[in-house]
Amino acid sequence: MISEIRVNPKMSSLAAIQEAQNGSLKGFEPIGDVLDEQMLRLVKEHLTTKNLGKMIPSISEEVSDSLLTIFSDSPIVRLEWKEFQLGEPIIRLVARTSSRVFGGKIFCHSEEWLQAMAKYTKHFLIAGIFLRFFPT
Repeated sequence: MISEIRVNPKMSSLAAIQEAQNGSLKGFEPIGDVLDEQMLRLVKEHLTTKNLGKMIPSISEEVSDSLLTIFSDSPIVRLEWKEFQLGEPIIRLVARTSSRVFGGKIFCHSEEWLQAMAKYTKHFLIAGIFLRFFPT
């Protein structure tokens, strides 16, 4: 029964995500590319399990540096509590960390790249939400 579910295209979680995120519409092709089974297999083989141990030090370093850069006005004032809005800083933290994993130090420290990445993601998600109001 499980093998029948696995090969049934109507039971594909990837297809359901692609449909929910408008992956078949023009302009939303990247979600289709990301959810492609071959692409997922490639990412799984190269960015997980075998290479995870090699990546942890650079990820940890980037998260530590990013936390200081994003959440602190000054490296000296690390232990003081301060109030802030969480949304934008979290987007910057995720953008820097994922850029470090996929693009290295050059991308994760490029403000131009990080801003473009954040804007693209924000606009992609807003457009996806907006399109849910219309029938496909």
